[in-house]
Amino acid sequence: MVNKEKLIGLTYLILFSCAGFIYSTKVIDYVGIQWYYLSYLNLALLGYIIFKRINKQSKVNPPPFFSNPINLLYFIFFIICLASTITSINYSVSIVAISKIVISLTSLFIINELEVFQKVSLKHLAALISFYLLIEVGFSLRGYYSVIEVTDFKFSMAETYLKGIASNKNVTSSSIAFKLPFLYILFYSYKNKFLRFLLILICCIAYFNLILLSSRAIILSVTLCILFYIFGSIISFYRSKENFKIYIKQIGIYLLPIILAISYAYSVIEDQDIKIENRVSTVNIKDVSATTRLRYYEKGINYFLENPIFGCGIGNWQLISIKMDSDKIQSYIVPYVAHNDFIELLTEIGILGALSYLLFVLSPLYFLIKIFFNSSEHKIRNTALILTLPFIIYFVDSNLNFPQYRTIMQVGLIMYLMIVYSFYKKQKIKF
Repeated sequence: MVNKEKLIGLTYLILFSCAGFIYSTKVIDYVGIQWYYLSYLNLALLGYIIFKRINKQSKVNPPPFFSNPINLLYFIFFIICLASTITSINYSVSIVAISKIVISLTSLFIINELEVFQKVSLKHLAALISFYLLIEVGFSLRGYYSVIEVTDFKFSMAETYLKGIASNKNVTSSSIAFKLPFLYILFYSYKNKFLRFLLILICCIAYFNLILLSSRAIILSVTLCILFYIFGSIISFYRSKENFKIYIKQIGIYLLPIILAISYAYSVIEDQDIKIENRVSTVNIKDVSATTRLRYYEKGINYFLENPIFGCGIGNWQLISIKMDSDKIQSYIVPYVAHNDFIELLTEIGILGALSYLLFVLSPLYFLIKIFFNSSEHKIRNTALILTLPFIIYFVDSNLNFPQYRTIMQVGLIMYLMIVYSFYKKQKIKF
């Protein structure tokens, strides 16, 4: 029977993890109301935690908040962001940006207080994330099937019809790719052949969805994931005494859905623009998207070099960039984001703040590397390899887009970091 503490923790986990699915027909961009939703959710849970502490109802003391280095890094990031308001160009813009950081920090506190991820197995967490993945893929592909009922699908239709829950095809593709590795975690958690077949089928459909969306950032990150997984599996083989056939099978299982998805997509879609090789060939220095990003990067780095310690204030890149890019602005389209989270933070809060956030994002690598090289179990090493794949997706996305602004990605990141840390803590006992 589930006790009260665990039930509240599970309820918070579900309500927190579905924040990216909150929407309203009254707004164009759902991000604002999603952050509002999280703020009210956190207030309710903070009230419960305070009440519990005052009445001393908890029988078990949670671990100290700063015993988790991930929490410590994010708190340092928050303090530096707070200090950056001294040099803010627009104080109100900084307050809005800091309020989102406070919400994320509060979420980390509540997760630590309720010990949510210590009480839920990796298999069940993977099932929850896979369930959300299925919803996202369903919403995105719904547009595809509505199109092919009346005409042939073309790549240009993806932005309008396949944007899914995130209301943006690039964000949708990033979110799907980020969650996809958890299907593999689920696959290895069960022995039932029918369930395994079903999970591989869902993988195929998800990869097919990514091909339809044809985000070049995702093509890059998935390619890196493939190379990493193959290379990691080879290293794992040389560190073990297991039969090489086990690793061939392991790599085959990972590649099978990708190969099947590509084969199916190429057989049913006539539009050549959607083919991976053609999408990759469009990447060049004259490409509008590439040149725009490079221009933003250059402006951002130049501003940082002039202001390496104190930037323009958290959230204020959107203002300073208008002045810096004024000679290139067309049709009132302004550079709202730098399309690189780390460069943007360099301009806003300087080197120390950007470094603290970078370490926060990089932190799962430390834990996963320790698990991989310290564990003697093949299953554990394979799980560590698979758990590294969401990091690759997020890190590439952070360098080409702006996931820190998207609730669905930030909630996913926090969940992912806590999953990795919880997995590390459980394996550390065996080291």
